[in-house]
This record gives sequence, C-alpha cells and structure tokens, in this order.
Amino acid sequence: MRCPSHLLFKTQKKMKLTLHHHLAQLHSTLLYRSLTFLLFFQLLGLSSCQYEYKIDERLLTVSIEPLRYITEAIAGDCYTITTLTPEGVSPESYMPTPQQFAKMNDGSAYIYIGSLGFEMQNISKIIENCPHLYVVDVSSNIPAITHQHSCDASDSADPHIWTSPENIKIIARNICKALVHMDSTNTLIYKENLVKFNHHIDSIDYAIRHQLKDLKHRTFLINHPALAYFAKQYKLHQLSIEHEGKEGSAERVAQLIEQCKRDSVKTVFIQKQNSGRAAQRIAEEIGAKTVTINPLNYRWDEEILNIANSLSR
Repeated sequence: MRCPSHLLFKTQKKMKLTLHHHLAQLHSTLLYRSLTFLLFFQLLGLSSCQYEYKIDERLLTVSIEPLRYITEAIAGDCYTITTLTPEGVSPESYMPTPQQFAKMNDGSAYIYIGSLGFEMQNISKIIENCPHLYVVDVSSNIPAITHQHSCDASDSADPHIWTSPENIKIIARNICKALVHMDSTNTLIYKENLVKFNHHIDSIDYAIRHQLKDLKHRTFLINHPALAYFAKQYKLHQLSIEHEGKEGSAERVAQLIEQCKRDSVKTVFIQKQNSGRAAQRIAEEIGAKTVTINPLNYRWDEEILNIANSLSR
C-alpha cells in the first residue's frame, strides 16, 4: 500500500524541522561556549588595566595531574599547586571552565606539557590576557616522537612525554629551573628536592628494567597511543587501535587482530578516559588479558610501575 503524497510531504517536513531544531541547538551551544570564553578573557584584560589585581605569589597551576605530582615534589611546601584538568577527563579535548581560568589567573605561574589539545587551544589567550603569569613549557629539551598523517603527509608531536622516566627527570629539571627563577630565595630547597626526586625516579627505572629484562614478547596493544615514550625507553613496541586521532575502523581492527597474533601480544591496555570496546573485542579474539590504566594518575610512580608489572605478568 502506497503512502498518500500529502502524508509523505508532512513527514518529510516534520523531519526537516526536527533536524533544523537540533542543528540550531548545537550551533547555539557551541556559540555560547565560545562567547563565554571570549567574554571571560576580555574581562581579564579589562580588570588588569583598570584595577589593582592581587596575585597569590604562592599559587601555581599545572595542566595535568602528573605535573602536579612532579611540581609538588620539587616545590615542597613553598607553593600550592592546582590542576586545570579534572580527574577522569581527556586533556586531548577538555575545555577548562571560566572558573578554572579565573583561579589560574589568581596565581603566579602556569606549567604545561606544551602539545596537549586543550593547552594548544588556550595558550595564546592565556599569554595575552594573563601577562603576569610566568608560563613554563616543560617539554623543553625532550626529543619529540612524531607521527605522520597519511591525509596530508604532515607530522605531529606525540604529547605524552610524561610516560617515560627519563623524560620525567627532564620535566623535573625544567620545573626546578622555573621555580628558582621565580623564587631564588629558596633555590637550595628546590635543588635538594630535585636530587631526592631524581633518586626516586632512578629507583623506578631500575625496577622497570629488572621486570622487563626477560620479557620475550615485547609488543602490546593500547586503545589510545599514550605509551610511545615508555615503549621507546624500554625497547617495546606499541600498537594502537586509535589512528590519527580517530577510532579504529572495522578494517583496522581486523588488521590489528592479525598483527597481534603474529607478534604474540599478551597485554591489551585500556585507558580509563577512553572507550575500550574495540580493545576488549581484540583481546578476546587473540586470547590476551586486558588491563585498565590511567596515565593521567596523580600517583605517576605507582601507575608506571603498574604498567610494567602488567607486561611482565
């Protein structure tokens, strides 16, 4: 039985109106969000020009929790450290709230990784509108691992520099240098804390090398490519389901299953912040164990040892 033409027309019209309504809502939400941040930074600039703004010289802001772990170890009791990215969210796509930016503006410095998604989106606005902030990019002197994009043959730096113990020591040195620059009175404290911290990191590095020295199968699978620097330091091979910032296609998943079988992959890591459906499916297909990890954990030392333990079991 054919649908009468007037009913078909009404149905199509209703579908178009619904689609336009949803698109309008989406546009309105994105526009509101953009205008909110634009207005916030404009107000920051206005307040700094017209009013005497009181800065808490002992307040620092870092972009992610592992940086808070390192900064607190070096700064000791000399500073209070706050983090922009809340627990459990991805810094690749997170947008801090105006309240978080306001708290950061109350402090004296902002310490960040340098190439995480939300950092790159906001750093120019922060520098322009918070001129009193001492901005510290901790990636200085760390050789970047780059990934090539097939669509335009361009390269991009892997931002997950904190997953390697050797990089953590460079980050700590950069933070110590910044603290000495801001607060030379306590130089001795910061340098002594750096020495203690480096000893701690050396002990972790030793423990990891001991755990992995006899590891026969050195390839692992992960849903989001967060462990490239860890893999490089310990001569491991990381396979990632996510590719060029996109979820793995059905074709890619099938290819990974075959490669994992060839490489005898025994461990599949699923990050706390990401969906693990494809990883779970591949693990079941190849008979590997799945391990939930959180590279953004404040307790960096415990997390990195957990990753090494999972590979050696």
